[in-house]
Amino acid sequence: MNDTDAPLVGITLVVATVIGLAGGYWLDRWLGYYMATIHVDAQAARRVHTFTAKNIGQRVDVRFNGTRLAVPKILDPPPSGQIPTSLNGWTRAQIEQVFARY
Repeated sequence: MNDTDAPLVGITLVVATVIGLAGGYWLDRWLGYYMATIHVDAQAARRVHTFTAKNIGQRVDVRFNGTRLAVPKILDPPPSGQIPTSLNGWTRAQIEQVFARY
């Protein structure tokens, strides 16, 4: 089972359409899969920090403009203004299509 098939607990983090996107995203290839780090503005970073701190141990449905990116388990709040997301199984072309406007 990959992260996108994992059962949800009713938590959804919608990036870009709800919280502020600042500076776009950074894409890296690590151990054979892509990792996207989405950069958000200061206000959004505070909201993400509060949200993740309250939901440690839960799975979260991470979406970008309506597209599910992953369903990771929250281990700790992400670094200020950065939301790291593993895109295991994604191709670079698929990722670039999702982030095309940014």
